[in-house]
Amino acid sequence: MPETLPRVGIPDLDAPDTPGLSDRVREAGGEPVPLEVFGPCPGGGVALAREWFADRAAVAIPAARLDALLAVTGRPEEVSALLLASLRTDLPLVFVSRPSDPFSAAVAALGLAPLSGEAVETAVEVARSGGPEFGKLIESFSFANALRASLSLRGGPETVLHLMALSREAVLPGFSRMLRVLAPEIPAVTDPGSRWFEEHGVPGLFAYLGDDLNDTRSITGGFKEGLPPAPEAPGEDAGPSPVFVKGRASSTEGLCLPRGTVEDGKVSGQCRTFTSEDAAVRAVARGDVEAGHL
Repeated sequence: MPETLPRVGIPDLDAPDTPGLSDRVREAGGEPVPLEVFGPCPGGGVALAREWFADRAAVAIPAARLDALLAVTGRPEEVSALLLASLRTDLPLVFVSRPSDPFSAAVAALGLAPLSGEAVETAVEVARSGGPEFGKLIESFSFANALRASLSLRGGPETVLHLMALSREAVLPGFSRMLRVLAPEIPAVTDPGSRWFEEHGVPGLFAYLGDDLNDTRSITGGFKEGLPPAPEAPGEDAGPSPVFVKGRASSTEGLCLPRGTVEDGKVSGQCRTFTSEDAAVRAVARGDVEAGHL
C-alpha cells in the first residue's frame, strides 16, 4: 500500500502571494490542500474580520482532514485568524515568513516561522511528525518575545489587538499587565520601510535584540537557533515608540502610536470616542478623524 502523504492546508491557494506553493509542497513530499477561508465579510473593522475568518477556518480545517497548516504573509487580521483556528483545532501551523509588518514579526517571534531553512519543507515535516502544535508553543515568554519584536518594529494598536485575542484564545492570563509593563521600556529600533530592515529582515532584528529575547521553543526547535550574527545598530531614527494615553475624566487607557516628536513620553490632543469599532471605522472613512485627534 502506498504511503499516505501528509496533508498541508494552504488557505487561498490562488492568492497573489502564493505562486507555485502547491508545487513546492508536492516537491517536499506533501499533499497541498486548498482552503477557502478569506473573502467578503461583514463590515466593522479588523477585529470582526479576524473572528469571521477564524470561524470559517475552524470549520474548514477538520473537514479537510489536514495534518498541518501553512500560513502565508497577508493582512494581520487574516494571519491572526489562522492562528486562532490553529489553536481551536489543535493543528500545527508554519508561517511562511517574509515579514514586512510588525504583526508578521510578532508571529515569527511566537516561534511559528523557521528563521533559517525552507518554510514549506518545515511544514511538510511537521505534518508528517504531527507537531508541535501551536498551543504547545504558547507561553508567557513567547508572548513577551512577540511584544518586543513588534514594538521594536514600531508596531501599534492593531498588533496589540491581535496578540490580545491570541492570549485570550490560549487562556494565557496576564497579557494586559505584560503589555503595560513592557511597552514603555521597549524602544523602536527601526520600521518596516527602512533600509536597515530591508537588508537584515526579521532574523537580523532578532539577532540585534539578542538577550532581550527569551530562548523559547519554536516550530523547528530552539527559538534562537540559526540566528545570524548581530548587525550594527540602525543609523536612522525609527521615530517615537507607542505610548499609553489616558482620558482625564474617564481614566480609560489605550495604546497610541504617535507621529512626530513626543516630549517626556506624553501625547495630547482632542479625544474622540465612539460607541463601537464600526462607528469608529465609519468616522475615519468620512474624514471626521483628523491629525492630532486621539
